[in-house]
Amino acid sequence: MSYMLCLQTASHGVLKLGYQLCLARPVPSPCHPLVCLVPNPSRVLRFSTHAASYRALASTYESPTSDYEFRDDKGEVELKFKLPAGNYKIGASNVFVDAQDTCISVALALPNSLLNVLPSTRLYGRIKASETVWFVDEEEIVISLKKLDKEITWPGLVEDWENLSRGVSKLLKGVPVYLVGESSEINRTVAQKLAEGLQYVPLLTVELLEKATKKSLKQMITEDGVKAVSDAEAVIMRSLNSHGRVVVGTLGGEYGAAFCSGKWACFHAGVTIWLSQSTAADEQSAEAEAKRARQEQSKAYANAEAVVALSGWQEEGAQQVAEGCLRALKYLLETDKTIAGKKNLYVRLGCQGDWRNVSSPGLDLSNA
Repeated sequence: MSYMLCLQTASHGVLKLGYQLCLARPVPSPCHPLVCLVPNPSRVLRFSTHAASYRALASTYESPTSDYEFRDDKGEVELKFKLPAGNYKIGASNVFVDAQDTCISVALALPNSLLNVLPSTRLYGRIKASETVWFVDEEEIVISLKKLDKEITWPGLVEDWENLSRGVSKLLKGVPVYLVGESSEINRTVAQKLAEGLQYVPLLTVELLEKATKKSLKQMITEDGVKAVSDAEAVIMRSLNSHGRVVVGTLGGEYGAAFCSGKWACFHAGVTIWLSQSTAADEQSAEAEAKRARQEQSKAYANAEAVVALSGWQEEGAQQVAEGCLRALKYLLETDKTIAGKKNLYVRLGCQGDWRNVSSPGLDLSNA
């Protein structure tokens, strides 16, 4: 089994995620979905390389320290690391900070070794790497990072499951998330894990359908037919339009309402993610695959605002797929700060099916 994760963002550049690359692209348009390709979700993605200059400084590495203070002060992030005890003087020349737009590593040159203070770490948000400054006082190293977007509050330094969950939950402002795709099992399992991270309520349309009809899904398909099941799920989704703070796992394949383009009006109240079972071998292929589906309208799922492409599936990889969803949501919501406000306005206006044209003159939707 293998997974891939490619992430399309709003600004130009290259984001390094360990051994994989996330290519940044222009702002997504209705014909240009935000694509997420997740490699190897059964493994933990982490940075494993250090700058060659670090290796040249010492023959041995000491264990990294996780003892640091983090502070987000509007347009600036500050880190403080305690200096190790020892009978030697440490100055700014002993500190090596490798700051990139989306990651940072910190090392400290000691007399006979190199202390890996902070291993190469993916940051929660983007920084102005060239404006990074640091100094050393008697007890600690202080590093100041300039945030690219002053309006986004960082819940922590590292873009990990916990910080992504907290940060994305704030960015969503209660807007629901709908998971669609070819597999009911994947939609269901990832929805439960994603809801756990966001502290949303997980809802599964198959359970709601079975409760409403007092029939099993198999019975409904046998007795009423595939189209009737799809129509019934569309009714369920419309009934959920006014529900905030939920992650909805929908039916997969031809049984689901998302399989039919004509039923997509019932998905506009939330942010929709397509969990795509992809045949792509790399992020560029996955991106091209999603664009082609959107342009050719070969799959209704291409109407989703984000795509997480999977080249395989195992249930134990659900959290890593959910983390891919969080990364997609984060970049989507940072790319267009009006999305959450427009979704909430769309619900307040009655979900009339006019999602693309929703607007309110004079209203700042970024704070809605």
